[in-house]
Amino acid sequence: MDKLKVAIPVFGPHVSPRCDCAQEMLFLEFENGEVVSRRTASMEGMNSLQRIRAIAASGATLLVCGAVPGFMRRMIEAQGMQIIYVEGREIEALVERLKQGKFSIDVQHGRRRRGMRRRNESPWLDLHPSAKSIDSETGNDKTGT
Repeated sequence: MDKLKVAIPVFGPHVSPRCDCAQEMLFLEFENGEVVSRRTASMEGMNSLQRIRAIAASGATLLVCGAVPGFMRRMIEAQGMQIIYVEGREIEALVERLKQGKFSIDVQHGRRRRGMRRRNESPWLDLHPSAKSIDSETGNDKTGT
């Protein structure tokens, strides 16, 4: 590994579970296995397009994150960047693995990882069984309660 620029959405000491919700982005530059540049930028208040532009402007060629919405993934890949999916990993442990060049892609595009929801499943209803989902056309309760 000669030179590598990486963007990592931050959630505390961990990689953010979602790239589009992270409040901060960590930008790292590696040269011959060592970190030569490290900076954090605020992503607060940015929409997805602004985030993509900020990542591209950094010169990053690799985005490491927990998840990326499909449209955002396509736009990132159109910029020539690769995406590696990790979830809940501590950033410093990840940095050490990147230094060593020992990092593999955890998931392939288009395949659901275990525990991922289908498109129409609502995490709100799973977390809060008393919540009701109302059909926008009929006004009927879709939860059956």
